[in-house]
Amino acid sequence: MEAAPDRFRFILERPIVGEPGVKWIYCGGATAILGRLIGKAPAKRLPAYARRVLFDPMDFGPSDWRVGADGEPRAASGCRLLPRDMLKVGQLALAGGAWQASKSCPPTG
Repeated sequence: MEAAPDRFRFILERPIVGEPGVKWIYCGGATAILGRLIGKAPAKRLPAYARRVLFDPMDFGPSDWRVGADGEPRAASGCRLLPRDMLKVGQLALAGGAWQASKSCPPTG
């Protein structure tokens, strides 16, 4: 995907291998497409958006986003976080998306 001349075209040309919603399988391509859609919204670069709606509310330390040859952030594999912040992501997933039991993540708007 990252080596393709156009990673988004590469992703969209892949076949669908199963019925949606039946079995969960991580798909870096889907993550890349979502990152691209967020980044194309007016004034919402993916790293700044993630910082505002997720990282700052969860008190993350510094982050670093790798970009592809096209200058787009690598949403599927480019975010570098501190280990303690990765632990927070795991805790968030284990809690079904609720942060610190009494607080949910802020709205994305």
